[in-house]
Amino acid sequence: MKMRTEIAAGVAAAIMISLVGCGSSDVPAGPPEIEATDIAIVSGYHQNAVTPPINNSEILKAFEYSTRNNGSVTIVVNDGDPAAVVDFEIDESAVSGLSEARLEQQISEVIDSTNNALASPKANDPEVDTFEAIKQAARGLTGEAGDKCLYILDSGLSTEGELNVLSENLHRLIDVQPIVDKLQKDHALPDLTGVQVVWIGLGDAADKQEDLTSRNKNTLKELWEAVLTTSGAEVTFKNLPLTEEGSTDRELPEVTPIPIVHDSNDFDPLQVNQVKPLFNGDEATFVDRDDAVSELSPIVDYLLEHPDYTVILAGTTATAGTNEQCKELSLRRAEAVRQLMIDMGTSETQIKHVIGLGYDHEFHVEDLNADGSLNEKNAPENRAVLVIGTSTDAIRFVGNSSDIVNVTVTRKISKD
Repeated sequence: MKMRTEIAAGVAAAIMISLVGCGSSDVPAGPPEIEATDIAIVSGYHQNAVTPPINNSEILKAFEYSTRNNGSVTIVVNDGDPAAVVDFEIDESAVSGLSEARLEQQISEVIDSTNNALASPKANDPEVDTFEAIKQAARGLTGEAGDKCLYILDSGLSTEGELNVLSENLHRLIDVQPIVDKLQKDHALPDLTGVQVVWIGLGDAADKQEDLTSRNKNTLKELWEAVLTTSGAEVTFKNLPLTEEGSTDRELPEVTPIPIVHDSNDFDPLQVNQVKPLFNGDEATFVDRDDAVSELSPIVDYLLEHPDYTVILAGTTATAGTNEQCKELSLRRAEAVRQLMIDMGTSETQIKHVIGLGYDHEFHVEDLNADGSLNEKNAPENRAVLVIGTSTDAIRFVGNSSDIVNVTVTRKISKD
Protein backbone atom coordinates (compact mmCIF):
# COMPACT_ATOMS: atom_id res chain seq x y z
CA MET A 1 0.00 0.00 0.00
CA LYS A 2 1.25 3.44 -0.85
CA MET A 3 1.99 5.81 1.99
CA ARG A 4 1.49 9.54 1.60
CA THR A 5 3.95 11.65 3.54
CA GLU A 6 3.71 15.31 4.42
CA ILE A 7 7.02 17.10 3.95
CA ALA A 8 8.31 20.64 4.09
CA ALA A 9 8.09 22.77 0.99
CA GLY A 10 11.85 22.98 0.65
CA VAL A 11 12.23 19.21 0.70
CA ALA A 12 9.42 18.83 -1.83
CA ALA A 13 11.06 21.29 -4.15
CA ALA A 14 14.36 19.51 -3.73
CA ILE A 15 12.75 16.22 -4.69
CA MET A 16 11.37 17.93 -7.74
CA ILE A 17 14.80 19.20 -8.70
CA SER A 18 16.58 15.93 -8.03
CA LEU A 19 14.19 14.19 -10.39
CA VAL A 20 14.57 16.62 -13.24
CA GLY A 21 18.27 17.28 -12.79
CA CYS A 22 18.21 21.06 -12.65
CA GLY A 23 17.91 23.95 -10.22
CA SER A 24 14.76 25.98 -9.69
CA SER A 25 16.30 28.83 -11.64
CA ASP A 26 16.18 26.57 -14.70
CA VAL A 27 12.40 26.15 -14.51
CA PRO A 28 10.88 28.13 -17.40
CA ALA A 29 9.06 31.29 -16.43
CA GLY A 30 5.30 31.47 -16.37
CA PRO A 31 2.55 29.13 -15.22
CA PRO A 32 2.03 25.67 -16.72
CA GLU A 33 -0.65 25.09 -19.33
CA ILE A 34 -2.62 23.16 -16.71
CA GLU A 35 -2.57 24.80 -13.28
CA ALA A 36 -3.15 21.75 -11.11
CA THR A 37 -1.91 21.36 -7.56
CA ASP A 38 -2.28 17.56 -7.57
CA ILE A 39 0.17 16.07 -10.10
CA ALA A 40 0.74 12.43 -11.00
CA ILE A 41 3.20 11.02 -13.53
CA VAL A 42 3.45 7.60 -15.13
CA SER A 43 7.06 7.22 -16.18
CA GLY A 44 7.73 4.71 -18.94
CA TYR A 45 11.45 4.32 -18.28
CA HIS A 46 11.67 0.74 -19.55
CA GLN A 47 12.96 -1.34 -22.43
CA ASN A 48 11.71 -0.72 -25.97
CA ALA A 49 10.77 2.89 -25.24
CA VAL A 50 12.44 6.26 -25.56
CA THR A 51 13.67 7.99 -22.42
CA PRO A 52 10.70 9.77 -20.78
CA PRO A 53 10.97 13.56 -21.09
CA ILE A 54 10.66 14.21 -17.37
CA ASN A 55 12.67 17.41 -17.86
CA ASN A 56 10.14 18.75 -20.35
CA SER A 57 9.50 22.44 -19.67
CA GLU A 58 5.77 21.94 -19.17
CA ILE A 59 6.34 19.23 -16.58
CA LEU A 60 8.96 21.33 -14.81
CA LYS A 61 6.46 24.17 -14.55
CA ALA A 62 3.78 21.78 -13.32
CA PHE A 63 6.10 20.56 -10.55
CA GLU A 64 6.98 24.13 -9.64
CA TYR A 65 3.33 25.19 -9.53
CA SER A 66 2.32 22.21 -7.39
CA THR A 67 5.19 22.71 -4.97
CA ARG A 68 4.47 26.38 -4.42
CA ASN A 69 0.71 25.88 -4.06
CA ASN A 70 0.63 23.25 -1.30
CA GLY A 71 0.02 20.45 -3.77
CA SER A 72 1.01 16.82 -4.11
CA VAL A 73 3.16 14.82 -6.50
CA THR A 74 2.98 11.11 -7.30
CA ILE A 75 5.38 9.38 -9.70
CA VAL A 76 4.72 5.79 -10.75
CA VAL A 77 7.23 3.63 -12.59
CA ASN A 78 5.62 1.70 -15.42
CA ASP A 79 6.89 -1.87 -15.47
CA GLY A 80 5.44 -5.34 -14.91
CA ASP A 81 4.53 -4.46 -11.32
CA PRO A 82 3.99 -0.68 -11.22
CA ALA A 83 4.59 1.18 -7.98
CA ALA A 84 4.95 4.76 -6.80
CA VAL A 85 8.55 5.84 -6.28
CA VAL A 86 7.54 9.33 -5.16
CA ASP A 87 4.36 10.18 -3.29
CA PHE A 88 4.25 13.34 -1.21
CA GLU A 89 2.13 16.32 -0.33
CA ILE A 90 3.19 19.71 0.93
CA ASP A 91 2.82 20.66 4.59
CA GLU A 92 0.94 23.93 4.25
CA SER A 93 2.32 25.29 7.51
CA ALA A 94 5.85 24.97 6.13
CA VAL A 95 4.96 27.14 3.15
CA SER A 96 3.15 29.90 4.98
CA GLY A 97 5.37 32.97 5.39
CA LEU A 98 8.38 31.30 3.76
CA SER A 99 10.34 33.81 1.72
CA GLU A 100 11.55 33.01 -1.76
CA ALA A 101 15.16 33.38 -0.65
CA ARG A 102 14.66 30.98 2.27
CA LEU A 103 12.90 28.47 0.03
CA GLU A 104 15.79 28.51 -2.41
CA GLN A 105 18.24 28.12 0.48
CA GLN A 106 16.40 25.06 1.77
CA ILE A 107 16.40 23.59 -1.70
CA SER A 108 20.18 23.90 -1.88
CA GLU A 109 20.65 22.35 1.56
CA VAL A 110 18.57 19.22 0.97
CA ILE A 111 19.20 18.48 -2.69
CA ASP A 112 22.21 16.24 -2.01
CA SER A 113 20.38 14.08 0.52
CA THR A 114 17.29 13.71 -1.66
CA ASN A 115 19.43 12.73 -4.63
CA ASN A 116 20.68 9.81 -2.57
CA ALA A 117 17.17 8.88 -1.48
CA LEU A 118 15.60 9.07 -4.92
CA ALA A 119 17.00 7.23 -7.89
CA SER A 120 15.72 7.90 -11.38
CA PRO A 121 12.33 6.24 -11.84
CA LYS A 122 13.39 3.18 -13.85
CA ALA A 123 11.67 -0.16 -14.34
CA ASN A 124 12.45 -2.88 -11.81
CA ASP A 125 10.28 -5.74 -13.08
CA PRO A 126 10.00 -7.43 -16.49
CA GLU A 127 7.27 -6.41 -18.94
CA VAL A 128 4.97 -3.37 -18.82
CA ASP A 129 1.51 -2.96 -17.27
CA THR A 130 0.50 0.54 -18.33
CA PHE A 131 -3.12 0.19 -17.24
CA GLU A 132 -2.10 -0.73 -13.70
CA ALA A 133 0.42 2.11 -13.64
CA ILE A 134 -2.36 4.54 -14.53
CA LYS A 135 -4.56 3.13 -11.78
CA GLN A 136 -1.73 3.48 -9.25
CA ALA A 137 -1.15 7.09 -10.30
CA ALA A 138 -4.88 7.86 -10.08
CA ARG A 139 -4.87 6.92 -6.40
CA GLY A 140 -2.51 9.79 -5.72
CA LEU A 141 -4.89 12.34 -7.24
CA THR A 142 -7.08 13.17 -4.27
CA GLY A 143 -7.73 16.86 -4.97
CA GLU A 144 -10.77 18.64 -6.30
CA ALA A 145 -12.05 18.07 -9.83
CA GLY A 146 -10.31 20.36 -12.29
CA ASP A 147 -7.29 20.64 -10.01
CA LYS A 148 -5.76 17.27 -10.91
CA CYS A 149 -3.44 16.40 -13.77
CA LEU A 150 -1.97 13.07 -14.86
CA TYR A 151 1.04 13.07 -17.19
CA ILE A 152 1.69 9.77 -18.97
CA LEU A 153 5.18 9.56 -20.46
CA ASP A 154 5.03 6.22 -22.18
CA SER A 155 4.60 4.37 -25.46
CA GLY A 156 1.32 2.78 -24.35
CA LEU A 157 2.55 -0.63 -25.54
CA SER A 158 1.49 -2.59 -22.50
CA THR A 159 2.57 -6.25 -22.44
CA GLU A 160 0.88 -7.44 -19.23
CA GLY A 161 -2.22 -6.94 -17.14
CA GLU A 162 -5.86 -6.28 -17.91
CA LEU A 163 -5.08 -4.17 -20.98
CA ASN A 164 -2.40 -6.20 -22.72
CA VAL A 165 -1.61 -4.94 -26.22
CA LEU A 166 0.21 -8.20 -26.96
CA SER A 167 -3.10 -10.02 -26.74
CA GLU A 168 -4.91 -7.32 -28.75
CA ASN A 169 -3.59 -7.45 -32.31
CA LEU A 170 -3.23 -3.80 -33.27
CA HIS A 171 -3.20 -4.70 -36.94
CA ARG A 172 -6.61 -6.37 -36.79
CA LEU A 173 -8.24 -4.41 -33.96
CA ILE A 174 -11.09 -2.46 -35.53
CA ASP A 175 -13.48 -1.66 -32.67
CA VAL A 176 -11.96 -0.80 -29.29
CA GLN A 177 -15.31 -0.34 -27.56
CA PRO A 178 -15.81 -4.03 -26.57
CA ILE A 179 -12.50 -3.88 -24.70
CA VAL A 180 -13.58 -0.77 -22.81
CA ASP A 181 -17.02 -2.23 -22.13
CA LYS A 182 -15.47 -5.34 -20.56
CA LEU A 183 -13.21 -3.27 -18.32
CA GLN A 184 -16.19 -1.21 -17.25
CA LYS A 185 -18.32 -4.31 -16.62
CA ASP A 186 -15.53 -5.78 -14.49
CA HIS A 187 -15.28 -2.50 -12.53
CA ALA A 188 -11.64 -2.32 -13.56
CA LEU A 189 -11.55 1.28 -14.76
CA PRO A 190 -9.88 3.87 -12.50
CA ASP A 191 -11.78 6.90 -11.28
CA LEU A 192 -10.39 9.78 -13.31
CA THR A 193 -13.33 12.12 -12.85
CA GLY A 194 -12.14 15.70 -13.19
CA VAL A 195 -8.60 14.65 -14.15
CA GLN A 196 -6.83 16.23 -17.08
CA VAL A 197 -4.60 13.65 -18.76
CA VAL A 198 -1.65 14.66 -20.93
CA TRP A 199 -0.10 11.73 -22.79
CA ILE A 200 3.35 12.31 -24.26
CA GLY A 201 5.04 9.80 -26.56
CA LEU A 202 2.18 7.41 -27.31
CA GLY A 203 3.36 4.84 -29.85
CA ASP A 204 7.02 5.93 -29.79
CA ALA A 205 9.32 2.92 -29.91
CA ALA A 206 13.00 2.14 -29.41
CA ASP A 207 15.42 -0.77 -29.04
CA LYS A 208 13.91 -4.11 -30.05
CA GLN A 209 10.45 -2.65 -30.60
CA GLU A 210 9.79 -2.12 -34.30
CA ASP A 211 8.28 1.24 -35.21
CA LEU A 212 4.52 1.18 -35.35
CA THR A 213 2.72 1.84 -38.60
CA SER A 214 0.52 4.90 -38.64
CA ARG A 215 -2.51 2.63 -38.60
CA ASN A 216 -1.16 0.94 -35.45
CA LYS A 217 -0.60 4.30 -33.79
CA ASN A 218 -4.08 5.45 -34.67
CA THR A 219 -5.62 2.28 -33.22
CA LEU A 220 -3.49 2.56 -30.07
CA LYS A 221 -4.64 6.14 -29.59
CA GLU A 222 -8.29 5.17 -30.09
CA LEU A 223 -7.89 2.42 -27.48
CA TRP A 224 -6.29 4.51 -24.75
CA GLU A 225 -8.48 7.54 -25.44
CA ALA A 226 -11.60 5.42 -25.05
CA VAL A 227 -10.32 3.89 -21.80
CA LEU A 228 -9.37 7.25 -20.27
CA THR A 229 -12.45 9.20 -21.33
CA THR A 230 -14.74 6.42 -20.14
CA SER A 231 -12.91 6.66 -16.82
CA GLY A 232 -13.93 10.33 -16.65
CA ALA A 233 -10.76 12.06 -17.85
CA GLU A 234 -10.20 14.81 -20.36
CA VAL A 235 -7.36 13.62 -22.61
CA THR A 236 -4.75 15.43 -24.67
CA PHE A 237 -2.09 13.62 -26.71
CA LYS A 238 1.16 15.43 -27.42
CA ASN A 239 4.06 14.50 -29.67
CA LEU A 240 6.67 16.59 -27.95
CA PRO A 241 10.34 16.16 -28.86
CA LEU A 242 11.68 13.16 -26.99
CA THR A 243 15.25 12.11 -26.47
CA GLU A 244 16.60 9.85 -29.18
CA GLU A 245 18.14 7.62 -26.55
CA GLY A 246 16.63 4.19 -26.32
CA SER A 247 17.11 1.74 -23.51
CA THR A 248 19.76 -0.51 -25.06
CA ASP A 249 22.44 1.11 -22.94
CA ARG A 250 20.47 0.62 -19.74
CA GLU A 251 20.32 -2.56 -17.73
CA LEU A 252 16.56 -2.81 -17.58
CA PRO A 253 14.28 -5.83 -17.26
CA GLU A 254 13.11 -7.54 -20.43
CA VAL A 255 10.02 -6.27 -22.25
CA THR A 256 8.47 -8.35 -25.03
CA PRO A 257 8.25 -6.43 -28.34
CA ILE A 258 4.79 -5.98 -29.84
CA PRO A 259 4.56 -7.70 -33.26
CA ILE A 260 4.02 -5.21 -36.07
CA VAL A 261 2.32 -6.35 -39.28
CA HIS A 262 2.97 -4.49 -42.51
CA ASP A 263 0.44 -4.94 -45.30
CA SER A 264 0.96 -2.90 -48.44
CA ASN A 265 -2.72 -3.28 -49.29
CA ASP A 266 -3.91 -1.59 -46.12
CA PHE A 267 -4.89 2.06 -46.08
CA ASP A 268 -2.48 3.81 -43.75
CA PRO A 269 -4.11 7.01 -42.44
CA LEU A 270 -0.81 8.82 -41.95
CA GLN A 271 1.41 7.75 -44.81
CA VAL A 272 1.87 8.71 -48.46
CA ASN A 273 1.60 5.67 -50.71
CA GLN A 274 2.74 5.37 -54.32
CA VAL A 275 0.13 4.00 -56.74
CA LYS A 276 -0.22 3.54 -60.50
CA PRO A 277 -1.85 6.07 -62.87
CA LEU A 278 -5.62 6.41 -62.83
CA PHE A 279 -6.42 9.42 -65.04
CA ASN A 280 -6.08 10.11 -68.72
CA GLY A 281 -3.67 12.92 -69.51
CA ASP A 282 -5.14 16.44 -69.16
CA GLU A 283 -8.52 14.89 -68.32
CA ALA A 284 -10.57 13.97 -65.27
CA THR A 285 -11.54 10.57 -66.68
CA PHE A 286 -10.15 7.27 -65.43
CA VAL A 287 -7.93 5.22 -67.71
CA ASP A 288 -9.64 2.10 -66.36
CA ARG A 289 -12.49 2.32 -63.87
CA ASP A 290 -11.85 -1.19 -62.56
CA ASP A 291 -8.25 -0.28 -61.83
CA ALA A 292 -9.46 2.85 -60.06
CA VAL A 293 -11.80 0.76 -57.92
CA SER A 294 -8.91 -1.56 -57.04
CA GLU A 295 -6.72 1.39 -56.02
CA LEU A 296 -9.44 2.96 -53.90
CA SER A 297 -10.62 -0.25 -52.21
CA PRO A 298 -8.23 -0.13 -49.21
CA ILE A 299 -9.26 3.46 -48.52
CA VAL A 300 -12.96 2.78 -48.84
CA ASP A 301 -12.64 -0.35 -46.67
CA TYR A 302 -10.90 1.69 -43.97
CA LEU A 303 -13.60 4.37 -44.04
CA LEU A 304 -16.33 1.74 -43.84
CA GLU A 305 -14.62 0.23 -40.80
CA HIS A 306 -14.13 3.68 -39.22
CA PRO A 307 -17.39 5.62 -39.84
CA ASP A 308 -16.20 8.55 -37.71
CA TYR A 309 -13.02 8.99 -39.76
CA THR A 310 -13.31 11.86 -42.25
CA VAL A 311 -11.13 12.96 -45.14
CA ILE A 312 -10.37 15.77 -47.55
CA LEU A 313 -9.82 15.05 -51.25
CA ALA A 314 -7.26 17.38 -52.83
CA GLY A 315 -6.46 17.19 -56.52
CA THR A 316 -2.98 18.15 -57.77
CA THR A 317 -1.33 18.46 -61.19
CA ALA A 318 2.02 18.71 -62.89
CA THR A 319 3.31 22.18 -63.84
CA ALA A 320 1.59 22.93 -67.15
CA GLY A 321 -0.30 26.08 -68.09
CA THR A 322 -1.47 28.49 -65.41
CA ASN A 323 -2.12 27.39 -61.87
CA GLU A 324 -5.74 28.57 -62.14
CA GLN A 325 -6.25 26.25 -65.10
CA CYS A 326 -4.61 23.41 -63.18
CA LYS A 327 -6.75 24.08 -60.12
CA GLU A 328 -9.85 23.54 -62.24
CA LEU A 329 -8.51 20.26 -63.66
CA SER A 330 -7.34 19.00 -60.26
CA LEU A 331 -10.72 19.84 -58.72
CA ARG A 332 -12.54 17.82 -61.38
CA ARG A 333 -10.24 14.88 -60.72
CA ALA A 334 -10.90 15.09 -56.97
CA GLU A 335 -14.64 15.22 -57.70
CA ALA A 336 -14.30 12.10 -59.87
CA VAL A 337 -12.59 10.26 -57.04
CA ARG A 338 -15.24 11.44 -54.58
CA GLN A 339 -18.06 10.11 -56.75
CA LEU A 340 -16.34 6.77 -57.24
CA MET A 341 -15.74 6.42 -53.48
CA ILE A 342 -19.43 7.13 -52.82
CA ASP A 343 -20.41 4.59 -55.49
CA MET A 344 -18.23 2.08 -53.63
CA GLY A 345 -20.08 2.68 -50.35
CA THR A 346 -18.29 5.58 -48.66
CA SER A 347 -20.65 7.87 -46.78
CA GLU A 348 -20.86 11.36 -48.25
CA THR A 349 -20.47 12.75 -44.73
CA GLN A 350 -16.98 11.21 -44.46
CA ILE A 351 -15.69 13.36 -47.34
CA LYS A 352 -15.58 16.80 -45.75
CA HIS A 353 -14.05 18.84 -48.56
CA VAL A 354 -13.07 18.42 -52.21
CA ILE A 355 -10.57 20.96 -53.52
CA GLY A 356 -8.17 21.52 -56.40
CA LEU A 357 -4.66 22.64 -55.54
CA GLY A 358 -3.21 22.75 -59.03
CA TYR A 359 0.58 22.80 -58.78
CA ASP A 360 1.13 25.61 -56.26
CA HIS A 361 1.10 23.79 -52.92
CA GLU A 362 3.49 22.47 -50.32
CA PHE A 363 3.31 18.86 -51.55
CA HIS A 364 4.45 19.75 -55.04
CA VAL A 365 7.53 17.95 -56.34
CA GLU A 366 9.79 20.10 -58.53
CA ASP A 367 8.98 18.93 -62.06
CA LEU A 368 10.59 21.53 -64.33
CA ASN A 369 14.02 21.21 -65.90
CA ALA A 370 16.48 24.10 -65.89
CA ASP A 371 15.27 25.17 -69.35
CA GLY A 372 11.66 25.28 -68.17
CA SER A 373 10.58 22.07 -69.88
CA LEU A 374 8.59 19.47 -67.99
CA ASN A 375 10.59 16.77 -66.25
CA GLU A 376 8.71 13.63 -67.25
CA LYS A 377 10.30 11.66 -64.42
CA ASN A 378 8.97 13.91 -61.67
CA ALA A 379 5.78 15.19 -63.29
CA PRO A 380 3.74 12.00 -62.60
CA GLU A 381 4.35 12.51 -58.87
CA ASN A 382 2.25 15.66 -59.07
CA ARG A 383 -0.64 14.23 -61.08
CA ALA A 384 -2.60 12.93 -58.14
CA VAL A 385 -5.51 13.16 -55.79
CA LEU A 386 -4.52 13.17 -52.13
CA VAL A 387 -6.74 11.69 -49.44
CA ILE A 388 -6.01 13.59 -46.25
CA GLY A 389 -7.39 12.59 -42.86
CA THR A 390 -9.08 15.38 -40.90
CA SER A 391 -8.92 13.78 -37.45
CA THR A 392 -6.49 14.22 -34.57
CA ASP A 393 -4.24 16.90 -36.04
CA ALA A 394 -7.06 19.22 -37.12
CA ILE A 395 -6.28 19.38 -40.81
CA ARG A 396 -7.87 22.39 -42.40
CA PHE A 397 -8.13 23.64 -45.97
CA VAL A 398 -9.29 27.17 -46.66
CA GLY A 399 -8.98 27.59 -50.37
CA ASN A 400 -5.27 27.29 -51.17
CA SER A 401 -2.08 25.58 -50.11
CA SER A 402 -0.91 28.44 -47.92
CA ASP A 403 -3.92 27.73 -45.73
CA ILE A 404 -3.01 24.09 -45.10
CA VAL A 405 -2.38 23.65 -41.39
CA ASN A 406 -0.79 20.56 -39.85
CA VAL A 407 -1.59 18.47 -42.89
CA THR A 408 -1.15 14.71 -42.70
CA VAL A 409 -1.11 13.16 -46.16
CA THR A 410 -2.71 9.77 -46.09
CA ARG A 411 -2.54 8.40 -49.60
CA LYS A 412 -1.91 9.37 -53.19
CA ILE A 413 -4.76 7.86 -55.13
CA SER A 414 -3.94 8.68 -58.70
CA LYS A 415 -1.46 9.80 -61.32
CA ASP A 416 -1.97 10.51 -65.01
